[in-house]
Amino acid sequence: MLAYDLSADVSTPLDQRKVDPQPGDFLTGLVVLLDPRHVVTSGGKIVTFTDHGVTQADATKRATLATSAAFSDEPVAVFAGVSSGAHCFYTLPNLSALTACEAFIVLACTYGTGGIPFPNDTVTGLWSTGNGLPTHYPHDSGGIYESFGTTARYAVGPPAITMTQPHVYTLRSAAGLFAVAHNAAAPLFTTASNTVQFSAAPVLGVQGSVALNASVALLAICDRVQTTEARAAFYAYLADRFGIAM
Repeated sequence: MLAYDLSADVSTPLDQRKVDPQPGDFLTGLVVLLDPRHVVTSGGKIVTFTDHGVTQADATKRATLATSAAFSDEPVAVFAGVSSGAHCFYTLPNLSALTACEAFIVLACTYGTGGIPFPNDTVTGLWSTGNGLPTHYPHDSGGIYESFGTTARYAVGPPAITMTQPHVYTLRSAAGLFAVAHNAAAPLFTTASNTVQFSAAPVLGVQGSVALNASVALLAICDRVQTTEARAAFYAYLADRFGIAM
């Protein structure tokens, strides 16, 4: 049951007076939610993200649950992977029927921009959601390579933000639309030439041997591109929850 602050000014819309709003209060068509607030753990590792039952049965492949001052003392899932195969990952629900999608991931990268060098045995990845081509987030050249929900792989960047600091990474994939943005800024990359393709077994954390090295505070995937108003409201929620300057 939702709780409301009834002491707020009556001119404030009711949905903005929720004491503990959730991503689904802002987003339409939410099909995947990984929220470290809602997990089952064992030995400090995340076994299951309970919102959509995303589970990792292999104890050696689980992310670590931690509390991060950088994210306003919110819990985060710490993914630590190397290209030798020692990595954390979670298989997401089947997305193959999607014809459009928008995803939001709140994270801070371990390596890349921000003066932290890449170890020799580490290549950073993010996920495998579409055609199997690896995503690099970031690539050791400083840019991004992205293949989220598409038949292509796009070279993006270099980013204008410091990726080792908490930020929101947003992606939109639809027929004739692919866009990548950081925080609430205008898209870092966009193209009108795009064909949607999603996997039946998408994965967060690794693609082949390309592993994610980051603290992840939230992942939300929707089965449609959001309206400008819904996106703005969700960004405001993320800024307030995680203390991110949007």
